[in-house]
Amino acid sequence: MKRIVAVILVVGLAAVGGYLFLGGPPSTDWLDGKSVQERALLTNTQEAMTETVVRLAHQHDGSTSQYYFSPNESLMRSDDGVRWARNGVVVTNDTSGGAEYAVDYGDAAFGPQSFGGFSLWVRLTFAEYQYKRTVDREGHSLHELEIVGPNASLNPGVYMTGTARVDDRGRIYTLRGSAGENRSATTDFDYDFDWSAETVPDPSWIDTVPRGKASLVNDNRTFTVHLTGGQAIPANTTLSFWDGSTDSTVTIDERLTPGDDLFIAVDRNGSLVTDRTPLTGDTYRSFATRGIGKPSLKGTITTTNGSTVSVFYGIR
Repeated sequence: MKRIVAVILVVGLAAVGGYLFLGGPPSTDWLDGKSVQERALLTNTQEAMTETVVRLAHQHDGSTSQYYFSPNESLMRSDDGVRWARNGVVVTNDTSGGAEYAVDYGDAAFGPQSFGGFSLWVRLTFAEYQYKRTVDREGHSLHELEIVGPNASLNPGVYMTGTARVDDRGRIYTLRGSAGENRSATTDFDYDFDWSAETVPDPSWIDTVPRGKASLVNDNRTFTVHLTGGQAIPANTTLSFWDGSTDSTVTIDERLTPGDDLFIAVDRNGSLVTDRTPLTGDTYRSFATRGIGKPSLKGTITTTNGSTVSVFYGIR
């Protein structure tokens, strides 16, 4: 009897290509027998990406992008440049219009649902997957799923092939394959998730950029920009202010350094008022009732170290 058990164990734990093959399919919300619930895999992966730090390397048709995500911070590196975000502040060196860098507060920060995650959505929902086997790789129990064809209702007549490896929770570790109109006209794709990443790295030039946040205070009567980090905005810098209906020019008389605030309001006569101390009281018009747009401060500045930066501080 002992000899028979030993033979079964040896066969059941055969290793191929560095993977140790384990038992059958798991009992999870993303698997029904051997049929995979692809949308559940996408949801589980994206939810996990909002709870911890994860690194993703994405290759598509010869180009490579690298992403980092955490609950409050994200980073994307691609052939075009670097895009970094933290708590709503987005900074990039992938710019247009001549500036070396750009900072944006008020734009939609990118995250797991928008990163290029659309392409992941396509790979998962436009294909049909089946459970193939469970393997062990460096201490991780991963379930290998195989693309068996395109989703007949969403993507008929398209050639797709590939393999995914996911954990019990439904977090994707790898997804590799190719897709196209037919077998001879395909592009390759590769997603490699590292769920052991600890931090989101900062770009080497992050402190070159004057990072700031905008908000409305004083019962929506005062627009304020609070500089949170990076280089100072030099004195005599002129920027454009949109009050919700008209454009005006604002000149920063004194240097604005990290930790400083700039307050802007419109008085009852329609004149623009700026100050470095809070503008309070009901003598100012409410921005909430002006025009159809939200107020913002924007323009191109030259920092104290000579870098050119396109800035946009808007109400989100």
